[in-house]
Amino acid sequence: PQTGRLDKSQPLVCGHTAPVLDIDWCPHNDNVIASGSEDCTVMVWEIPDGGLTRSLTEPIVTLEGHTKRVGIVLWHPTAQNVLLSAGCDNVILIWDVGCGQSIISIDETHSDLIYSVAWNRNGSLICTSCKDKKIRIIEPRSGAIKAEKDKAMRAAARYADIFVCRDHDTDTGFQSDDSE
Repeated sequence: PQTGRLDKSQPLVCGHTAPVLDIDWCPHNDNVIASGSEDCTVMVWEIPDGGLTRSLTEPIVTLEGHTKRVGIVLWHPTAQNVLLSAGCDNVILIWDVGCGQSIISIDETHSDLIYSVAWNRNGSLICTSCKDKKIRIIEPRSGAIKAEKDKAMRAAARYADIFVCRDHDTDTGFQSDDSE
C-alpha cells in the first residue's frame, strides 16, 4: 500500500454537496460504504473490485430524512442492508438501504446533540451518548429506553459509548477547550 500524500489526480468518492462528516464500511460487503454529510443526506456507495479507477459521483442510493447535518452513520452488525444514521436534528433513523426508506425513527428520545451511537453485538440494542450528558440504552425496534444514566461523565466535554461484551457498555470521554 502507498503511504503519504496522494496525487491530486487520485479518483475520489464525491457526490455530497457539503463536507462528509462520517463514513462506515459495510460489515457484510467489503465494497460498500455509507457516508453522512452536512448536506443532510446519507449516501451509500459501491466501490468497484480493484478500487477506484475514476471518481465516483453517483451513489447506489441517497437517503433523505434528516433536517440537519448527519454526523453518524453505522451499519447494523448482523442484518444486511440496515443502516443507522444520527443527525444534528437529534434524530436517529434506521434505514432499509435496499428500498431506500427509513424504517424506524427515534425522534423524541434525545433533547440535544447525539455524540455517539453503538450497536450491541447482535444489533438488538443501541447505546447513545448525548450532549445532555445522558447515556441511553435503547431498543431500536420500539424506541424504548431500556436504561439511562444521567451525568455519566461529568468532567468530559464529549464522550462516546460502546458495547464491550454482551450487553455491557463502557464510556470514554475527553476534555475540550471548545464551548459548544
